Amino acid sequence: MAKTHTKARPVGGDMTVYTALLVVTAIVLLGGIGVLWASNVSQLETAGQMDGMPFTVVR
Repeated sequence: MAKTHTKARPVGGDMTVYTALLVVTAIVLLGGIGVLWASNVSQLETAGQMDGMPFTVVR
């Protein structure tokens, strides 16, 4: 009976390309949310509808 020896991938903190892309994408997404949030708040201040809520719709 032949024994097969498989190489098990070591458990560890290897940074793969996909992990790096995930981290970069999360940073870009959070940055974009911040930019849109700040833009909406400035539009609310300009329209005189500032009530402290960043999700108020500018009419």
